[in-house]
Amino acid sequence: MNRTRTLIAKGYRYFRVFGLRATVVRTVQKVLEGLGLRQKPVRVSPVCAAALLGAMSIEHTVAHQPHAAVDIIVPVFNGFELLQRCVESLLRNSDNCHILLLNDASTDPRIDSYLRSASADVARGLTVDYLENRTNLGFVATVNRGLHMATHDVVILNTDTEVPPRWLDRIMAPIEADPEHVASVTPMSNAATMCSFPEMWSDNNPFLGKSADVVDSYFERYGQRDPVEVPSGVGFCMAMSRAALDAVGVFDEETFGRGYGEENDWCMRARSRGLRSMVAPDLYVYHHHGGSFATEEKTSLQEHHQLVLRKRYPQLFVQNGDFSTRDPLSCSRLAVALKMTVGEAPHPLLMLDVDAQAGISSGAVAYRDWLANALARQGYSVVALTYDPGSAMVRLRVASSDSGGVQAVGCVSGELEARIDDLIAILAPARILVTNLIWYAHPENVAKQVSEGRVPYLVFAHDFCSVCPSWFLVNKDGKYCGGETRMSVCDDCLPRNNYADYRDVYPDFIPSVSRWRTGMRELLTKAEHVVCFSASTLQVLTKVYPLTRGIVIPHVVSPVASQDRGAVKSHGGSMTVAIIGSMQYIKGAAVVRGLVEVSRSMRVPLKFVIVGSWSGYRDGYTSRDGRLTVIGKYNREDLPRLLGESGASLVMIPSIWPETFSYTTSEAMLLGYPVVCFDLGAPAERVRAYDCGMVVEDVSAEGMLKALEHILDHPELIEQWSRNTAKYVPPTEADHVGAILCCLQEDNQLRDDETSELEESAP
Repeated sequence: MNRTRTLIAKGYRYFRVFGLRATVVRTVQKVLEGLGLRQKPVRVSPVCAAALLGAMSIEHTVAHQPHAAVDIIVPVFNGFELLQRCVESLLRNSDNCHILLLNDASTDPRIDSYLRSASADVARGLTVDYLENRTNLGFVATVNRGLHMATHDVVILNTDTEVPPRWLDRIMAPIEADPEHVASVTPMSNAATMCSFPEMWSDNNPFLGKSADVVDSYFERYGQRDPVEVPSGVGFCMAMSRAALDAVGVFDEETFGRGYGEENDWCMRARSRGLRSMVAPDLYVYHHHGGSFATEEKTSLQEHHQLVLRKRYPQLFVQNGDFSTRDPLSCSRLAVALKMTVGEAPHPLLMLDVDAQAGISSGAVAYRDWLANALARQGYSVVALTYDPGSAMVRLRVASSDSGGVQAVGCVSGELEARIDDLIAILAPARILVTNLIWYAHPENVAKQVSEGRVPYLVFAHDFCSVCPSWFLVNKDGKYCGGETRMSVCDDCLPRNNYADYRDVYPDFIPSVSRWRTGMRELLTKAEHVVCFSASTLQVLTKVYPLTRGIVIPHVVSPVASQDRGAVKSHGGSMTVAIIGSMQYIKGAAVVRGLVEVSRSMRVPLKFVIVGSWSGYRDGYTSRDGRLTVIGKYNREDLPRLLGESGASLVMIPSIWPETFSYTTSEAMLLGYPVVCFDLGAPAERVRAYDCGMVVEDVSAEGMLKALEHILDHPELIEQWSRNTAKYVPPTEADHVGAILCCLQEDNQLRDDETSELEESAP
């Protein structure tokens, strides 16, 4: 009975946050999983927080054990530009080796003369031989020709690669440490299937746009030193032991003649003899994937040879799946990515935010990515640490001026939330941007770690999580509490507040607003700046906390598709009211429902159009009497058309909490629509500032109805307010980012001055 009540309570709270449709879908999925009719989603194991912090804390020495003599086989067919880069890096960064340049009858006349010019370096023990096939033999046959000539351990190297300094020491180390059991060694790379970086099984662009040598320097210092066993090597750059070659032989030329899959077949044959394939996590070799092979053949060869491998070695694909789930290289990948992100920027930033899967925080998530990209364009590197309550994992993303956007680099166990201070100490960012803590499991603990540290930080107020676990400040009666400061009232409200969803998000929290504010007060009062997106938000926070460095920086609102501002008019005798966005309780769902019912019973000539979704109503729904229409999900560029087709005379913002900005208010004003809203938050602030609508003091359906009736009696107000919307000009991206940069640069200058004073006072 207790379990049933718990499930019902959880389901009800889930419904209040995510709506009916999402609740039904989730319930059906759980039932099917319980009956065994639906497989539970397989999640990649997150990196252990302790292991990651340990990996980032240790910087390996660059010195390596010198390798024994190696034969390097380079099969060549056209691709002159890539070939040059490969050979130049090979000659520059190799020693104690014999290089076999095998020209497979290239049709580009430049190839022959270039390869003949490759010179040896006796001082470094580097010798070069050049051989040319009279006819084109194909990739595998050409490699086999080299393997038959080789007398030492071998490295096969594609011409679309670039090798870094000291690469041979590292790729040969696992073989030389255990020559009787290690068959092959593969390095990390941007494009090397399970050995890819930063994302496994992907052909990644060079990380942060950096050169191969720069990326490798971080792998050499922070990559795992111990080799990791993999199901199979990857042939773009693969070391092969002499013992394995003697036992297994060369590649299967008859089956895989034109390439793709031959190295997998060889490694599986080696495995059948008890030999292992390894990866060197401390070595990175750049791979311009596909550059060494005719692309028109690639797809058909891959598909055919995959079928051959599946028939011969079905266990290989099972092992690949298991490897992907465990991903033993993930810790090394992530340590390198984070160290490199902060190490390649003069002023790296750490951003604390929530994950996109957190649902109702999607606007804040969009802002996070936008801000990270905007700051990256200004030369900053950003590490975004985001908490996902669904999986209890911390996801890590990076952005820099060279990365081309926010890039996911891995996920860490939730224990990292309790050790953010350790991560801060290791990363040593110049700044911390606390953009959103609403979905962390223990926001007050995260706040404490940040406020007690030495790194200066900014706090961004997307909501009122810093004031109360009921982050929209809706009390147990379902109404805005006004930013209550009497702790006895708050501590009485919170345990009985069915409108606050903190129970699902903060499972270990003991309902006590006073305890909550103790940690949050330190976060806000010690911040270099508390960034608010409206003056009303700053007013609420200042009422609760003694803020001295609050600052108002309104959001950027990109232009909506064009529409003449003078087109909005009254329609005499009746009025259509539009509500933009999805309907939820805090967005005024109960108010709108009451308006529809009361206007219907009182025969008030009003129609309501929801430009968005509403749980319980299908997209495209219209009531029989036409008073309520729910358009459903829409694309932003279609908003002008949808509003125009609806015949709306104004836009209503029925939110019952003080929204911290409200994009929909700005969008309505940019399109010339008057706005009617309650006397709460940013919408009311904006409507008053531009006299472009009506602010309603009575936060109820009845109060809103009286306001709409007044407008019906005075239709001339609509055109007047519509004209006034032309005064509204939202800040540009340059305005917003410029204001944020002023905060960052101001504090950087303060720290520089403090450092100078310390240096001058030093003996």
